[in-house]
Amino acid sequence: MEPETLPPTMNFAVSALQEWRTLCRRHDLSPNDATRAFALSSTFDALIVVGCETKEQIETSMEVIRRLSPNAAFLAEARDLRTDEARITNQSAWH
Repeated sequence: MEPETLPPTMNFAVSALQEWRTLCRRHDLSPNDATRAFALSSTFDALIVVGCETKEQIETSMEVIRRLSPNAAFLAEARDLRTDEARITNQSAWH
């Protein structure tokens, strides 16, 4: 999702989304790959539920997970991203 395509009710998330995408570009990661890397490195017992509609989608997702090696610099910056906007993590506020 691009910041400029957010619906008006999500304008509060534009700044955070721009920061996330900037971080991803700086480390040459797609937002999806960066999210997976962050989730996998956040805790030793992290789980990722991979949704798919086709066999190709699950194969692609599994390949991405296999090849992701946590980049220490990316992970440090990702953990430092902060927002004062509580609605970012409250999906019930996204409507």
